[in-house]
Amino acid sequence: MDFTIQNVLVPVEHGYQTVDVQIAGNHIAAIAPSLEVVGTAIAGDHKLLLPGFINAHTHSSEMWQRGLIRPVPLELWLAELYDFAPLEPEQVYLSALGTAVETLLSGGTSVVDHLSLIPGRELETIAAAVRAYQEVGIRAFIGPLIQDESLTVGLPSAGKATAHAPYPRSTAATLALMKEAIARFHQPDTGISILLAPTGIQLCSDALFTGCIELSHDHNLCLHSHLLETKAQQLLAQEKYGCSAVEHLQQLSYLGSRTSLAHCVWLNDSDMNILAKTQSTVVHNPLSNLRLGSGIAPILKYRSGGVNVAIGCDGAASNDSQDLREAIKLACKLQNNTQAAMN
Repeated sequence: MDFTIQNVLVPVEHGYQTVDVQIAGNHIAAIAPSLEVVGTAIAGDHKLLLPGFINAHTHSSEMWQRGLIRPVPLELWLAELYDFAPLEPEQVYLSALGTAVETLLSGGTSVVDHLSLIPGRELETIAAAVRAYQEVGIRAFIGPLIQDESLTVGLPSAGKATAHAPYPRSTAATLALMKEAIARFHQPDTGISILLAPTGIQLCSDALFTGCIELSHDHNLCLHSHLLETKAQQLLAQEKYGCSAVEHLQQLSYLGSRTSLAHCVWLNDSDMNILAKTQSTVVHNPLSNLRLGSGIAPILKYRSGGVNVAIGCDGAASNDSQDLREAIKLACKLQNNTQAAMN
């Protein structure tokens, strides 16, 4: 269907401009003042036309823990999250459905779902989320949340040797799972894309990161991960690698224009420069970071340093919402504080 929206406001650098918008089929054909009407004319007076937002980081299955976990630091919060019984596939479907609807209602047209997997039913989990997103019609980038190290490995040892239980699924089995997920579900032409998404340096071996890099190259897939959400993760990286987490990921060749990294609250100046140079994207999750007391990422500083930045809601268990407008509003207002600190 072709149509023309007349006299609608669109945002420009220093305000708004009144334009007409021509739509031809599924594409925007032209945006300019006083265009010739093509197809049906639609009055856009007193309306604002915005691009669709992207919820660049969330965990859809956390809908079931919405508002239930106390606002404690991330490491304690995770322990409580892990205490919940694994969901059933139908619950995964319903939570993805709810995430999609709430994202659409707040102006989002795409969602990056760092999807928690039901142990032993991983492919069923992904299939359930895919079904929900396809039924709603939203574009979804599904990154199965994978790790190959136990929860205790993710804490700094404070100089004490600690024995860690092995993770139930091996690195090789995890990568094999991702190969099967890609073969079955990666269908970008239908709006569903698979991401390679290790949970983070705190719970993943180098072998898992490098295996994901290889799969990314083989199948032209994007990469995603949590990064430096808390001060503890910053300390862990120094203990684990003898350098910052960002430096280590650069050494592994994990960073690049197709890589997005959730949180990045605790970057130093060198980290910021590396992310800018590699064209990696920081995903700012302001509500989650405030609720768990993780800190405030200095996004204006990152932007002034050339780092690409996106906004995410994070999961409803650490946010209590999937309202993108709320996340964007708070992200902007928080920078008044970080801007003062920079000055």
